[in-house]
Amino acid sequence: MLITCPSCGACFDLPDDRLPGRRMRLKCPVCRGRMQVEKRAVSGRGRATDGDDQRTVWLERLADALVSDILHYHRPRVEAARRSDRILSELSDEIHLAWSDYKSRLERVDTRAREIFSAAVNRILGQGREIL
Repeated sequence: MLITCPSCGACFDLPDDRLPGRRMRLKCPVCRGRMQVEKRAVSGRGRATDGDDQRTVWLERLADALVSDILHYHRPRVEAARRSDRILSELSDEIHLAWSDYKSRLERVDTRAREIFSAAVNRILGQGREIL
């Protein structure tokens, strides 16, 4: 299961068998922030069986990785942009580069791919606020 830290945006993979129950509290290995992981939120991720589900999982992981890189390599700018509520205007070049990289790895760019990338930007850079 792919987990994204809500504090720092770091992504890491947690094997499903490491979740003993429905809910688990974890500490981020990067920022030491606390987070709660729920098994039900993951039930479809990483266990896809048909082509569309596998593509969705792959798109989510790719988008999370590319957007997390923005946070990782530009953390002071991201934090300043969050404080001034100007994430899109301050990080538009980096978001555009991540989007270009994302598109270059896809066979087709459809509505679902766009939604997944936007959701990753909103969740990781916007900390849940709508940016895209």
